[in-house]
Amino acid sequence: MIRSIFNILLALSVVLLLPFSVFGDELSANIESAIAHIQNENFTELTSLYSLPEHYSEPQLTKEKKGINQALKLLSSEFGTVTKIEINQGDVRWLNMEIFGGDVDFMKSQPNFYQYVFQAKFSKLGNGFIIIREYPISSESNLRSVGYALPEAEENIPILQSIGRKLTELMFPELTSEEV
Repeated sequence: MIRSIFNILLALSVVLLLPFSVFGDELSANIESAIAHIQNENFTELTSLYSLPEHYSEPQLTKEKKGINQALKLLSSEFGTVTKIEINQGDVRWLNMEIFGGDVDFMKSQPNFYQYVFQAKFSKLGNGFIIIREYPISSESNLRSVGYALPEAEENIPILQSIGRKLTELMFPELTSEEV
């Protein structure tokens, strides 16, 4: 029962991050825009920054963008409004839910990307991170993914599992609760 689910992939993962300075201190205009859209909860504009497959038909693009938008809104409603955000300066480990755009073949065709991690304060879940990945292409639409994360800790696993179930239910409404 594999379906493209708006071709969004969810990732619940533990990640070790190298300091942000590996990427330098200047952020691209797209990353700065993405941060502003996250803070303002303008997910339609954030979705417009995603890089999506050129072979998608107009109806596919519309469906994909709608799915990304809905998934980002759900993450924001579960984590809460971002009340503070700044570049992360140290090594961190986190658990995240990440919203990708495009299908698996599209992502495989573009394996290179930059990753930016920001410390964030969420109004509902407290301290965490925003992870933004972008493809190294010159385009106004070059985001690979946006993720919301909590520090790696045993107590955060059930929180993210619950959010993951809600995202799965959003994207696969035909599944029963036992299948989720």
